[in-house]
Amino acid sequence: MPIGAFQDNEALFARLTAEDFASAAHEEAKKEPLSNPVIRSLKKHLSAVRVNVIGTDESRISIRAYIWGMTILRNPPSLWLTINPTDTHDPIVQVFAGEDIDLDSFDRTGGPDSAERAKIVADDPYAAAKFFHFVVCAVFEELMGITVHKHKRVDHITRREGIFGTVEGYIGTVEAQGRGTLHLHTLIWLRGAPSSVQRKAALQTLDFRSRVAAYIASNICAHHEQVLKESLATMSREKAISYSRPLDPRLPSFTTSHYDVEGQLVRAVQVHKCGPGCLKVIGGRLLCKRRAPFPLALEAWIDSSGDWGPQRTYRFLNNWNPTLLLATRSNHDCKLITNGEGTKHIAWYISSYAAKRQQHSCNASALLAKTIAYHRRDEAHHSDIRTLNKRLLQCCANALSREQEFSAPEVVSYLMGWGDRYISHHFQMIHWGSVAGILKRTYPFLKDLQ
Repeated sequence: MPIGAFQDNEALFARLTAEDFASAAHEEAKKEPLSNPVIRSLKKHLSAVRVNVIGTDESRISIRAYIWGMTILRNPPSLWLTINPTDTHDPIVQVFAGEDIDLDSFDRTGGPDSAERAKIVADDPYAAAKFFHFVVCAVFEELMGITVHKHKRVDHITRREGIFGTVEGYIGTVEAQGRGTLHLHTLIWLRGAPSSVQRKAALQTLDFRSRVAAYIASNICAHHEQVLKESLATMSREKAISYSRPLDPRLPSFTTSHYDVEGQLVRAVQVHKCGPGCLKVIGGRLLCKRRAPFPLALEAWIDSSGDWGPQRTYRFLNNWNPTLLLATRSNHDCKLITNGEGTKHIAWYISSYAAKRQQHSCNASALLAKTIAYHRRDEAHHSDIRTLNKRLLQCCANALSREQEFSAPEVVSYLMGWGDRYISHHFQMIHWGSVAGILKRTYPFLKDLQ
């Protein structure tokens, strides 16, 4: 926001009344655009104030700039990944909560039952948050082969080849579901991935498309011989399947047993069922926001425009990565990003969707109407407009922050310094308005250029 914007609106802010905000609250309740330009300007200033406050919508949306910066630096992202660890049943979270469980000699019939495990996690949000961040770090470091060593001034990154190849970097946001559990949406940049222009040209060749299709077949699955429509109708899924230990890939039996275990996990955690959480009215029709039922395909494919799909013979199976599924024993989703349009949509989703649940039960304009009434009364002894307006912004920002809604694991994450994002690289903000001002003062002819 330009430096002079606040000074330009000083007199207008001073004339705002509680009635102005009440009218805005009425418009907001009806989901109409705000008609008062002064209130619109005030909210823009509030966004600028709140962008550095952790947990706010503005802070989350600022991640969008990092995505564009990483795309400029390292070409577009290659993968979109959602990780949803099952905190209520995984034995690791029970250990974090203090339960006496021997993970080396794990006995699934021992320890607390399913209902007791859920109660333990609900009573201990610290254990739930610690488990989530432990799993995410393990996935990045052990499965993807990328480790970020945090230092005061410079972050050092070590890489090795992982399940998707060599990961150049990642940007992800942590989101709380309706019941408070955490999950991660993240973009993955792979080393050596082509630029948008190179990718578009390469997709016109059969050889490149064949290689990409082979990559999809190896890393993004949506078909399993033991999970077909017919078998799902006759076989019940295993409950609380995450209360187990992952298969040890070092054991001789791994090569013969992992496919059967994968099938059990797919049946338990990767079958999509449409319900109130995903069904939305779009264009007068009730549709699944996950776009189920998914298209069928006899084999993995990609066409010259970048549209792609994994092998799928049952329309309600979510995508999964076999190694990630065996390791986490929990629901996740994996998508290949093949064009700039996809990058744009996912960048918007990862920043806006993760923030949209904040303050869902309050009307921001109504909150500000109450705030300005108290502000006018308490600051009546001040005569300096600039001081009054600065305090107005401060009071409004604090009022919105007080109504911010967080689950208990989110609160623990902030208190412990774990945060709500995973970003491999360090970004430095450049305030372009200041740079442009210096350039125009140094080279006056630039003022005449558009």
